[in-house]
Amino acid sequence: MSGLPTVILLLETSIEYGRGLLRGIIRYERLHGPWSIHASAGHFQHSLPPVQQSGVTSVGVITRLASLAEAEAIASAGVPAFALESSLEEPELTKVRTRLHEIRSSSSEIGRMGADYLVGLGLGRFAYCGFRRCPWSQIRKEAFASQVKAHGFPSEIYVPPTGKGEPWEHDLQHLGNWLDALPKSVGVMACNDMCGRQVLQACADRGLRVPDEVSVVGVDNDEMLCELADPPLSSIALDLEGAGYAAAVLLDAAMTGGAPEGRQVVPVNPVKVVERRSTEPVLQTDPLVADALRFLRDHAGRPIGVPDIGGKDAGRIYVLRDIKSGSSEWVHKEKEVNSFGWQDGYGAFTVSASALPRVRQYIWNQVEHHQKKSFEEEYGEFLEKSGVRYDERYLW
Repeated sequence: MSGLPTVILLLETSIEYGRGLLRGIIRYERLHGPWSIHASAGHFQHSLPPVQQSGVTSVGVITRLASLAEAEAIASAGVPAFALESSLEEPELTKVRTRLHEIRSSSSEIGRMGADYLVGLGLGRFAYCGFRRCPWSQIRKEAFASQVKAHGFPSEIYVPPTGKGEPWEHDLQHLGNWLDALPKSVGVMACNDMCGRQVLQACADRGLRVPDEVSVVGVDNDEMLCELADPPLSSIALDLEGAGYAAAVLLDAAMTGGAPEGRQVVPVNPVKVVERRSTEPVLQTDPLVADALRFLRDHAGRPIGVPDIGGKDAGRIYVLRDIKSGSSEWVHKEKEVNSFGWQDGYGAFTVSASALPRVRQYIWNQVEHHQKKSFEEEYGEFLEKSGVRYDERYLW
């Protein structure tokens, strides 16, 4: 559309960081536009269209700089522009970047949030995994280590291999060696979700149980990357949409001559940790108990049998005994609650194979069912129907 302000958006659509910023920019444009938008879909590589265009009243740029030449072209054009923070230490590019506005992650706050979260899980050992020569990764590392230290714990730092052009398998082996050597159980903060997936892959290759031996949290909350991980990756969510909107506000003002003076920096602040399986630990030294508890967690709301959680030859008494004793030991040692203890005994009811369809239907409707009848009432009815004698004083 001729005469409209033109906004060039050169942000990656392949990962959440770029997509989140774009959502905020487009939300602003829908409310306060219209703009003529040039957007480049894809990953990090893109080409800069002509910045100066005939018949265009004003031009603005929001980009992840792909090269020094692109940075110089934008800076020399004299148009309002925001560049995302750099992922590499490049002195020449850094000089040019100081002439552009910036969208920058609040990496110190992100590192501190990761540390506080892992410490809050009750872990006592911590580590950070990041990228070499990446400024924001270095800031997150330093903030993470400082915050862990403030909680009274040391931390281990992963140092990536220095060689250039090494195959992926070499990097993964180096990372696996580091993870193997860490004391367990350990909480690992990865600098972003892509790094978090690498940590999870290295754990899988080494047979390290996640989250029982290694708990992992990433950054960006890229839902696709996190859910494709095995197990799904917990991650620190960032206010990307808010940052994109804020950058659009300033860009619009700059294109119309009303922007504040000086170089503007828009922060991308952390919001919260989105928990997934990679940090939902079943902290047990007994792997059989850990596997049983994990199975119960993953199959909640489904009919299961003793062989499912204890193996085909397991006896009901021994499975329940091990779960109760193992969980009590963990509470005593890790949470230092010496007064904790399970009641004696347990309740278990068998059903015939022909009754399984009714059991499944009951489980599916359990939430609605318990709005009318409490668990305590129903458990008492089970005992009475089964002819089990009990003393209500010791039931709850």
